[in-house]
Amino acid sequence: MLHINDQTVADECINSFGGRGASGNGSSAGSPSDWDEYSQWQWVTVKNQAPVYPF
Repeated sequence: MLHINDQTVADECINSFGGRGASGNGSSAGSPSDWDEYSQWQWVTVKNQAPVYPF
């Protein structure tokens, strides 16, 4: 999951994206238990400017 100039509010990955490296077959079929077996958690956020929050 990658966000550029956006927040991760209410975002949720339903299924894995098909694995990483040679383990992936392009399928997203499965269940949440597949996430730890066939994927590697990464989170990238890029912003050009700091957000202005009301606090």
